[in-house]
Amino acid sequence: MHDKSKQQIHTESMMVSVGAGPQLHVRRFCKDRFAPGKPVIMIHGLVEDGHIFYSNNGSGLAWYLAGSGYDVYVADLRGKGKSWPGLNAKSTDTLHDAINADLPALQKAIVRKRGPEAQIWVSHAWGGVLASSYFARYGQSIAPVQAMVYFGTRRYAQPGNFRKNMALKGFWQRGLLLASRFSGYVPAKKMRVGSSNEARPYFSQCMHWTLNKEWVDPVDQHDYALSAKTRSFPPSLYFASERDTVYGCPEDIRAFVASLGAHDGRLIVLSKRGGSAKDYGHVDMLSDHSAEEDHFPVLRDWLGGLPKQFESVEDNAATQAVAQA
Repeated sequence: MHDKSKQQIHTESMMVSVGAGPQLHVRRFCKDRFAPGKPVIMIHGLVEDGHIFYSNNGSGLAWYLAGSGYDVYVADLRGKGKSWPGLNAKSTDTLHDAINADLPALQKAIVRKRGPEAQIWVSHAWGGVLASSYFARYGQSIAPVQAMVYFGTRRYAQPGNFRKNMALKGFWQRGLLLASRFSGYVPAKKMRVGSSNEARPYFSQCMHWTLNKEWVDPVDQHDYALSAKTRSFPPSLYFASERDTVYGCPEDIRAFVASLGAHDGRLIVLSKRGGSAKDYGHVDMLSDHSAEEDHFPVLRDWLGGLPKQFESVEDNAATQAVAQA
């Protein structure tokens, strides 16, 4: 995005309290805060923070969608980015916390800001697993969700080639968890595998979900796979990269799409062979400048063609309990 366009975007930071515990940092991007467009919540993945969606020089998906008229909210999840407290050796964050406390707090914060307007959720990598787990369990109990967008998201990594198996089982599951015994947390930044470190319990549970077919909550044993099959997911757009053969290969993403049950889902595999400007990888499908001329417009046009009517907020005891928390 050019500097002139960047100057037309209003940005602000807000902190979202999760009960009496952590505070999640959220960066907002919008053209007109007095007449904002449809709200978009962005959720980052493992060993990342919200910067996967924006840079400080005005590039990235958050700037792009704000420039297209959307009201964008980019979250730093628990312990990440500018959230409080920062990650440390005593952090005990879990998948259960992220799905059942942090995401509801984020969604309710946007409702307080924007009212019950239908939301759009955009996620990268593991952020899509969190978003889908939350939606599978609680649906539209807090606000209607118009659409979900996934970049490089898979949950279960099917056994693959030698490089994929060694990377996930050897380095990620064993090597990084072994390193965490010395530091108390997963030192992803020091080991140059990500832009953010991870709490050891959270990372261990993510790897368990990655390497096992069962999709079950590690704390209360809720069966997310069963919930997903009985939930009506909103229209969804999935991006995969043909070159990403380890962290979000198209075969794993297709399996993830199927695991969410029958829904209006479209998968786009990015590759030069398929007409993309370049062969994107797991991260640069969002961070490369070519994306703004390549597949970001595809996303913008898809969002612009979504149905205007949405389901009303669901009314059942389980979801209402979360909405009122």
